[in-house]
Amino acid sequence: MTTAYATSADGIEWEWHGTVLAPRPGTWDQRGARLTAVLADGRAAYDGRASKEENWFECTGLARLTGSRPGELEQAGDGAVRDVRYLDVLPLPGGYRIWYEARLPDESHELRTELIGADASGQPERAASG
Repeated sequence: MTTAYATSADGIEWEWHGTVLAPRPGTWDQRGARLTAVLADGRAAYDGRASKEENWFECTGLARLTGSRPGELEQAGDGAVRDVRYLDVLPLPGGYRIWYEARLPDESHELRTELIGADASGQPERAASG
């Protein structure tokens, strides 16, 4: 499981940039690194897992642009940020609405959403269930 990137000026002709986020051997995301959301500050959220047995139990990590080539990302940190998957983010005036799947004690998942306020600089301030 990798993430690749392509661009197009017209939606018909595409320029392929190849893999921009890949698994890292010997880490929590060694089996996969799948981009789920690009954040307003330029970072990205991605789902990862260490083994095929963790299919259905991916976790979310953060990545940042490398600056080496268009869209290329590198993982930020050595561990997953949360035991959730499929994070998506919608910027709103004064904050963000996020959605994600959270694992329950019985190993099923439920879709959750939160409204996150932003401080004067636009950075997330606090989360409130919504």
